[in-house]
Amino acid sequence: MPNAIDYIDWRGDIPFEVSPFNEVDNLLVCKLVSLDFTGIVPSEGEVGIAEAARGYFDKFGEEDVRRGLLMAPGAVTMLKKMLKAPRFRDLRLRDYVYHVDQKAEKQFSAMTVVLPDETRYIAFRGTDDTITAWREDFNMSAHDAVPAQADAASYLKRAGWRFDGVLRVGGHSKGGNLSVYAAMSASAELQERIADVFNSDGPGFR
Repeated sequence: MPNAIDYIDWRGDIPFEVSPFNEVDNLLVCKLVSLDFTGIVPSEGEVGIAEAARGYFDKFGEEDVRRGLLMAPGAVTMLKKMLKAPRFRDLRLRDYVYHVDQKAEKQFSAMTVVLPDETRYIAFRGTDDTITAWREDFNMSAHDAVPAQADAASYLKRAGWRFDGVLRVGGHSKGGNLSVYAAMSASAELQERIADVFNSDGPGFR
């Protein structure tokens, strides 16, 4: 059955100005944050996707790895295909953060992707393979808010300070929940600048 990676082969030669950003583009872009770009994509500043890919391959190699039971392998294959596709090869990656805090029972990662139309997509990572991440998942079923949700709201707020244009927000799995929480927590002024909020198979709320 065709999947999102097959979509790159099918539509990757069509620029966004011809076929606007859609739900499948969202899934591909949000999955970029599942890759460990620590020390590769700066926490303040940006790099092109090709430069980020070179840094990732130098550090981790070019094989797909699984980052938790909820995050199937395939992100490296996806990245390689995006580099060759006119639709995605000019993406810019910026403001990458990754925090795991055992005491606070928090796992959080986010990155901003600058799309060719200069809108910015705020991508939140889902659950990875740390025990802390799973503890936080269980906490989501019992608490009104967990630390990663608060971090997501703060990250989106900072993104709004740094950039005065249109934003998109999204994530897969827990990252989808974080995207909704962050958008709901944003000020009315910031919400008016959010074009889309994507929750790709993420859990709901109490």
